Amino acid sequence: MRSPAAPADTRFTYDDFVLFPDDGKRHEIIAGEHYVTPSPTVRHQRLVKRLLLEIELYLKTNPRAGEVFPAPLDVVLSHFDVVEPDLLFVAGD
Repeated sequence: MRSPAAPADTRFTYDDFVLFPDDGKRHEIIAGEHYVTPSPTVRHQRLVKRLLLEIELYLKTNPRAGEVFPAPLDVVLSHFDVVEPDLLFVAGD
């Protein structure tokens, strides 16, 4: 006798992510769940800009430390986890 079939996996994946609309909102997949957030506020963007500038100043004198990237930049952590951080720091090593 065969065991009942396992239910289909209904989690979102990176394949779904690339099909999401380019609507100015942040689309992310975390643990297979789709999250949508509106565009950030002006205050938020000012803070991100200040942080980016401070990191860039540090990197001017420490270029081997790494590189910083502002959004939008997709970060694929797994097939079920795709996020878009405000800033992404990639260590030099």
